Amino acid sequence: MSAPKTAIRLLMVDDEPDFLEAITPGLERRGFHVTTAEDGRTALDLLTRETFDVVVLDVKMPGLDGISAFRRISEMVPQLPVIMLTGHGNIQDAFETSRGGAYDYLTKPCKVESLSETARRAHGERRLAEERARRAERERAERILTERPD
Repeated sequence: MSAPKTAIRLLMVDDEPDFLEAITPGLERRGFHVTTAEDGRTALDLLTRETFDVVVLDVKMPGLDGISAFRRISEMVPQLPVIMLTGHGNIQDAFETSRGGAYDYLTKPCKVESLSETARRAHGERRLAEERARRAERERAERILTERPD
């Protein structure tokens, strides 16, 4: 018997409550633990109190918009994958966020399966990068110990 999979913790940020209510159950059925926020400030507050594996962030929101929230998230948790989501496909926004390190940029309406696959891929790549970093650190520590003079 294999160990149970841990749900991917996803922070879904969008100012459209109907969209959040529609997409959350589909993501949960696909094994995600979804927390929602309806604005950028709430998302930033959640990130100070909770740990997430992936953030899905709408670009166009009142108050703290998605681009500004993305910049703050990148400063707070640089290794956290952020998928930008918009109903207003803007090439400039896509360029700016991808240059800034956004994992991907999807347009609404998006299919639950597409968002799910993108979030899983982002999570998997982050886990691989973290494992490589741990392995490199272990190897560095082993070299230091074996090169130690007697």
